Amino acid sequence: MILPSNKIRRILTLAEELETIPPHSKGRLTVEYYHQIKTYLHKAFDLPIHPLGKLMEGLVDVFRAAYIGVGAHPRLLDHAVKEITSFVSRLYNCVRILFPDLSETGGPLLIEAEAASEGGTTPETDDISLVVSCGTLIHPILLPKIYPPLFDLYALYNDKDDEKYWERVRKLNKQGDIGLMAFLGIDQKFWLIDAVLKEKSPSLSALRNQSYCSAIETLQHISTAFSPKEKLEVIQKTFSEITKTVEESMGDVQVWCMDDLFPIFHYVVIRAQIRHLGAEIHLIQDLMEPHLENGELGIMFTTLHVS
Repeated sequence: MILPSNKIRRILTLAEELETIPPHSKGRLTVEYYHQIKTYLHKAFDLPIHPLGKLMEGLVDVFRAAYIGVGAHPRLLDHAVKEITSFVSRLYNCVRILFPDLSETGGPLLIEAEAASEGGTTPETDDISLVVSCGTLIHPILLPKIYPPLFDLYALYNDKDDEKYWERVRKLNKQGDIGLMAFLGIDQKFWLIDAVLKEKSPSLSALRNQSYCSAIETLQHISTAFSPKEKLEVIQKTFSEITKTVEESMGDVQVWCMDDLFPIFHYVVIRAQIRHLGAEIHLIQDLMEPHLENGELGIMFTTLHVS
């Protein structure tokens, strides 16, 4: 088979970039070293002529053959999840042979930037420290390659519940912003339409999709994220957008209580109209690493689940 010229160019470019390999070991894992490893692995697993690329290609072919077509049955979801868990574990073990400074067990490991660990000054960045694990390294590499057949299984498994949910969402979305926020019990000070209320506009009841737009758009990105961590980060950013919207409107730093925050988040979920939300939640539950369940991301995920 003759490859297209653009694919040949891409392969040659990747092969050239992979000529520089991160050090086998530096004695400890830092943020900078971890990013070097991660960048290298993303390229290596994407290159079909690289041993890691050949390994990934074989695993992906096997998974697709098993769960596409006749294999796309909801009863096989549990088997698919166990297979993915096995893939992740074995791929990580292979990677640790190349880079032994990675966590031996694959469990969560807090790493720091080189300057921070040496007691020096660090630039203003979010990457002063990171919690890394087997999943944070392997999930973003593996899951995008098998996501379509995997998510089809989740959609099939949750089809009936998602259909009921979708009918409720469509019904609730027929209401205007004020009607829906009132129905959900959102405190009026968080409606963020004071100016409109003061004008007593006769078209006020027809106001639609004008509240918390940035949070709604952010949450819709959950369907384009592939790994559980990426989906959780979308949820986290959604909460941040809600807070930002309220603070910009009210001019104060907002300290939330769940009685105020939950109805607003419920409104955002309804307006986001995510067709297979039950499948999205199920996927996160199955593949989310245990150390994420009790932290901030876990609490936010629970809020989405109960909404």
